[in-house]
Amino acid sequence: MNISQYENRGFVGTDIDLKTSLMEYGLIWKEFKRAVPKYPCVKGEYLFIGHGVDSEGKDLHYSGWIDPKNNPVEKEFEWVEWDEFLKYSGQTMKEFKSMDFGYQVESLVSYYGLENILGSPLY
Repeated sequence: MNISQYENRGFVGTDIDLKTSLMEYGLIWKEFKRAVPKYPCVKGEYLFIGHGVDSEGKDLHYSGWIDPKNNPVEKEFEWVEWDEFLKYSGQTMKEFKSMDFGYQVESLVSYYGLENILGSPLY
């Protein structure tokens, strides 16, 4: 995987090293500050790229677009057991929602897993 393609496009993750964010933590993301014709996105939408490994050691790749303006976290993930999740994260909903949207999704991925948050892998 050529991680520089994501670094050059402004993706971020939980670690200062983008490769560590993707390979160790499983998720990187980018907020699009404007609509981009070659991508199906609107201003403010986030693109998430995920990486995992199946039980046989095969790489799994995930991708998902989320528009937090039209689908705030509690609407996008209405199935989440918020009381349980917030207890796990040690935050109130107000504290959780004050984080950047990318970090909100990353927290949900750490609790529920990539497939539950971003959908089936692209392989």
